[in-house]
Amino acid sequence: MSISKEELNKLDYITYYRKNPKESYSIYKKTQVIIKIIQALKFNLQNKNILDIGFGTGSTLLSLSQINCRLYGIEFIREANLNLRLKTKNNVRFNLILSSISTIPFKKNSFHIIICSHVLEHVKEDYSALMEIWRVLCKKGIIIFLTPNENYGNRHKLHYRTYSYVKLENLIKNKFSIIFRLKYRSFIDNYMYKIPEKFYFLNRILNISSFFDLFFARKFRNLEDLYLLIKK
Repeated sequence: MSISKEELNKLDYITYYRKNPKESYSIYKKTQVIIKIIQALKFNLQNKNILDIGFGTGSTLLSLSQINCRLYGIEFIREANLNLRLKTKNNVRFNLILSSISTIPFKKNSFHIIICSHVLEHVKEDYSALMEIWRVLCKKGIIIFLTPNENYGNRHKLHYRTYSYVKLENLIKNKFSIIFRLKYRSFIDNYMYKIPEKFYFLNRILNISSFFDLFFARKFRNLEDLYLLIKK
């Protein structure tokens, strides 16, 4: 009996999170980019609702937990939820929910900011998932959307697609507008992407490398993009 890509995705992530993965340079980098974008927005986050779809190790939620806002995270596998609860000893200032991007268990217009980092390329029906995000996002709400682009190619067996600027623009028309695009991963990042947490004593080098990675991603061939989308 053949196994669908959706089932393979789920099995792959269950295996990954059962190992209780450590933070890597990859996670560190994505989290730093997201936080810097939120800071650059100069958005008053006090008492606002923020949803992280596919929160993974919880790095972004943990980074935002010092801000006086209401944080929510959804994951489609139980293991990720349990790992983050264990990591924080259940002493957290956010709500974790077991759910998929296709059926977000909130009322319409519930969130001011939604983070969707490297999730949509794993979803077969990406337009339906985007419409679900549109439903729960407030009017003029923001999506911080991270994704591999066409330069990334087919190197990941569990990706349904990659997104170019034009492809994304066509997908979201009439529902969202692209207000910003950041090219944030270059060829340099390939050599550092799996540096584990135990090497974080090299923080200074990591920060310098991040600077050069952003520089090369903007000037040359980049592999991944961050988009800022606003609900129409």
